[in-house]
Amino acid sequence: MLNANLEGPPGMPDAANKIVVVLQATDMSGTILWQRFFHGRESPGNPFDVPSTYGRSIAVHPAATPLETRIAVCGETFCWRLPLTPDRTQLATGSAGFIAVYNGNGLLLWTKLFYGHDDASTVITDVAIHAAVSGGIPVDVVTYCGLSANGVFSGSGARPLDPLRPFPPPGPVVPAPCTNTYAGGDAVNHPSGNPALASNQWDGIVGRLQVPHGASPGVIPTHLCHSIVGGYPDWEGLFGIAEKNENEFAVVGTIQVAGTAMPDTRFPLTRPEWRGTPICIGPGPAGAFGSHGVIVEFDASAVAQGGPLILKGSTLIGGDALGVNTVARDVLCQGGLYYVVGSTNGDGFDINQVGPTVAPSPGESHGYVLVTGDTNAEFLNGMYFANVAVGVGGWNEYPDHVAVFGLLREVLPTSPPSFEHDFVVASLFRDTCAGGQDALLLTLRQHRIVAPGNQVVDAIDPDNSTGAATGFTSGLYALGTGPNWVNPFPLGGPGGGGVSVDARGNVTIVGCSDSTGYPVFPPVPMPGMPNPNISRDASALISTNSIDAVTSVIDLLPDGVFRSDGTGDPALNWGPTGNGGTTPACALSSFGSLIGVTPPALKRIFLDFEGEPLAGGSVGLLVDRPPPTSSVLASIWRLGAPLPTPWYQFPHDVEMWIDPLTDPPFVAALPTGGSTRQVFTGVPQGFSYLVQYLCLLATPLAGTPCAGTDLTWAASPAMLFSH
Repeated sequence: MLNANLEGPPGMPDAANKIVVVLQATDMSGTILWQRFFHGRESPGNPFDVPSTYGRSIAVHPAATPLETRIAVCGETFCWRLPLTPDRTQLATGSAGFIAVYNGNGLLLWTKLFYGHDDASTVITDVAIHAAVSGGIPVDVVTYCGLSANGVFSGSGARPLDPLRPFPPPGPVVPAPCTNTYAGGDAVNHPSGNPALASNQWDGIVGRLQVPHGASPGVIPTHLCHSIVGGYPDWEGLFGIAEKNENEFAVVGTIQVAGTAMPDTRFPLTRPEWRGTPICIGPGPAGAFGSHGVIVEFDASAVAQGGPLILKGSTLIGGDALGVNTVARDVLCQGGLYYVVGSTNGDGFDINQVGPTVAPSPGESHGYVLVTGDTNAEFLNGMYFANVAVGVGGWNEYPDHVAVFGLLREVLPTSPPSFEHDFVVASLFRDTCAGGQDALLLTLRQHRIVAPGNQVVDAIDPDNSTGAATGFTSGLYALGTGPNWVNPFPLGGPGGGGVSVDARGNVTIVGCSDSTGYPVFPPVPMPGMPNPNISRDASALISTNSIDAVTSVIDLLPDGVFRSDGTGDPALNWGPTGNGGTTPACALSSFGSLIGVTPPALKRIFLDFEGEPLAGGSVGLLVDRPPPTSSVLASIWRLGAPLPTPWYQFPHDVEMWIDPLTDPPFVAALPTGGSTRQVFTGVPQGFSYLVQYLCLLATPLAGTPCAGTDLTWAASPAMLFSH
């Protein structure tokens, strides 16, 4: 999901150039299957005046068929005439948030607009979508987060953004020296209660929508809840959301605090202390600003029955002094843990780091990754990453593998020094197995996309796409008279990042680039012939002030490594035939483990590689071994020469990629369940070999569509190394 420029006819002024949302579906080869534009309709009397619409995030609930698949897109718009929404005669001076839901064929099913009564701005920054059953009827459930400057005033009556089933405050008791009562989910963001006074203050918002799964296009979604996450006098924004199960979800964001006579924040914090230090934000010098990351966890189990949203826990991320700025941008729930990414410029940033790290110098920005199992507990792990971390993604069948997306800053030799940013993505591993060998976060592989100019995750002008020279601004940044979200510190824009991981471990990132040399693959098929799958071929130049939407798919395997599932270095010319992945394939689901869906009997087994392959050096292999501990009787690593086609271990229907007539060396692994890490040493130079992991199950897999198969064995994909 990307944003693009909608060009007006020749000769029209710049105001005819508008930002629109582009929803694009591709197959595994990158071939575009379909595209959809999402934007407002023209203003009455001016068919070329279409105010900009900006997409911020996407969530997919994949199903067995495109008709059952659901795709939710969210963002902000400066147009009140979006598809499948009632027209409004009043044109706002600010922006409105939106959520739009499509099926897998690209058919728009419904749209929800979020706007206030005082024409300030609202933005929906992230969404999550899952299937559920309500009252015996299948439904689609969309949970969202964002921020709004539309005030909620006492006595205002029913307004579009008034709280609906809000959460109660954490309680009147706060730790000393904090003195204020914490806010609940209906806290006003202006103390006067006077609707004539615009607040111009951002508050975080969360909520949930529900629609019958078989409803006709244009259905109006049921709004189950809507709560404010903030409280005067501070500025808050929520930028990332992750669902833990059908009812529990977490959001992350930022609270920005100004020097004020108010003693401390009213933000609903449930942690009474952090390492023995009371959590509160005290007053500071007038005009001084500081920002803190936040993670907040909610329970919506009572919402569908008319009860309140439940605040499970919340805490601060980052330093505790004005002048130190920390942003939390994205969150992933995987393997029972929350992974949070963001950026900070504090050299005393407390992340309870238990592994190697490089702390930033004072005033220098660094991205970070945090791991926590509970919003009310200390963080389990943490590490610094790049200069700015904007996104985290994963495939929930691989609980110990996550992908982190960020920006690396390059200092240019200008006077004064200037900066450019390149995309960087890394694969991280954390062993969740009880008693596992690795309690730390390990960086398995890191890849940087080097290109001239700037690569960024979001870029939009408040009205049109001609504002690239102003430095990638958006309506979210420009509106409001408080401490602008224009980012007075080098932590990058406050929006979320675009990163996802597919069933084979491939990582997809999306963003924007003004580079004339962004790497394009596949390249131009023939000299002078354009690539039909991209908007500009590798030889095309980007004009001045032009911004291109870009997407890149990265397999994060080094040169000389190939997997039988088709990922890795294709130059090895090992063309395996067969299923190629986890077997028995008949025990797998086509869409993996999803919230609200019965998981497959056998999750995919992910075989990964650590570091760089060096002749004569050690090789680190990691495997997510999905059969649970109680079902694993034995497990082994098998090493040997590769076969071009597998032989099948009947009647188990397991693919074996090593000749059964040979006696290959193998390394036994204890059946500890979960994941494991095995390091092989002394790989000889010039030696090509294959590695595969096998599990013998104590009891056969149940609940599969497999017929006539003895389901007591499972095998991973095979990995080929060539040095």
